[in-house]
Amino acid sequence: MAGSFNLLVSCGHSEGRSPAHLAAARSLARTLHAHSIQLVYGGGTTGLMGELAKTRVALGGSHSVHGIVPETSLDLSRSDGDREAVVESNVGISGLVRKGIITQVKNYVTSGMSRRKRKAILGERTYGRTTVVRDLQSRKKLMMKEVSSGGPGSGFIVLSGGYGMMDELMEVTRWRTAGVHNRGICLYNVEDFWNGFLVWIDDAIEAGFVKGSGADILGVGTSAEECVLSLKNYGSTTQA
Repeated sequence: MAGSFNLLVSCGHSEGRSPAHLAAARSLARTLHAHSIQLVYGGGTTGLMGELAKTRVALGGSHSVHGIVPETSLDLSRSDGDREAVVESNVGISGLVRKGIITQVKNYVTSGMSRRKRKAILGERTYGRTTVVRDLQSRKKLMMKEVSSGGPGSGFIVLSGGYGMMDELMEVTRWRTAGVHNRGICLYNVEDFWNGFLVWIDDAIEAGFVKGSGADILGVGTSAEECVLSLKNYGSTTQA
């Protein structure tokens, strides 16, 4: 997906109590399709993750989605019965086969990758292409690589979620302050979900733990279109 508009979306494995969160995930998928944006996400098939990926694939085909999941979390990320996505793994393929998660394994060779890697068919037509990596840190690095390889306007949108979503948000924000990347980050604020976090940022700035310029790193949008345009505008000014 090099050169394309690549967007990493972090969100929850759960749907949340309010139907507004699922509606926002579907709206974001439709907006990504309208702008021809490639989706990169955590590879789950449940909750907001699953709805986002499923809707994006239904609109734009499996090539429009790349899920990245750590091998240790594969059982938790994939719901029962999901059996069609392209999975690339460095380790543990035989174990996945024994568990019945992978039903077909083929050898493949790709630039920079070992011949011992394997490709397995799970559920590409429903959730898109999926890459299985060794651990959570490998997942974050590959996600960052996908976004960094995208054209101007590529970046991060963070929907509602729990600890995993917050971990990814803080990681990409920390990397942004450290100069690891120059991509935009936007919070999709569904039903004021992010209001408490925004108050924390203000408090941290006032207390002297976050520089005043840190408040400008995160954009905030209340609609999918607003979030996407925020990143596009950010990209046009910082990556031109």
